Amino acid sequence: ADLYIVLGAVKQTIGVALQHAAESRRRDHTLWQAAVHAGCSDALLYGAQTMRHDEDIIMSIIKGNAFRALQFAAKEMHRYREIVLAAVQHLVGNPLKYAAEERKRERDIVLEAVKQAGLVLSCVAEEFKADREIVLTAISENPLAMQYAAEERIARRMYCDFLWSQSSRTLALHLRRPCMRRSTI
Repeated sequence: ADLYIVLGAVKQTIGVALQHAAESRRRDHTLWQAAVHAGCSDALLYGAQTMRHDEDIIMSIIKGNAFRALQFAAKEMHRYREIVLAAVQHLVGNPLKYAAEERKRERDIVLEAVKQAGLVLSCVAEEFKADREIVLTAISENPLAMQYAAEERIARRMYCDFLWSQSSRTLALHLRRPCMRRSTI
């Protein structure tokens, strides 16, 4: 098919038309970029296998906030620090779920991940579930993250201490939540 026809279809279908393109077209960087800019979260799924190994393409998809970029990237990409960090910073799905084990053990990557989405605490290494700064950051972003802390009771106390330091009014609002009542702390 003519490149311009396929390009138009990719743009109009938010990139989904890429899955129906001929294999030779799936390797075309112009189509990939169009799919990424159109917001196609599954661009890696629909494209040629070789694209899953291309660091530049993976980075552009992540920066375009494509949801499952790290999930469909080649396994070796899961070890690249820059790619995992970019996925965490752009909150592309739950990137730590797909990151290589050595990346899940890097404190700065974990801290950035829980800053973006506190519930990511559910899939970090146990050592970080007991780390005061990481736990407090996670529950400050989302109080429901405290259920994933190594010690939920301690996490509740830390969260209350944090709120108290912010203002007593904020603390009063949060203590009204059933999970934060005095009897459970």
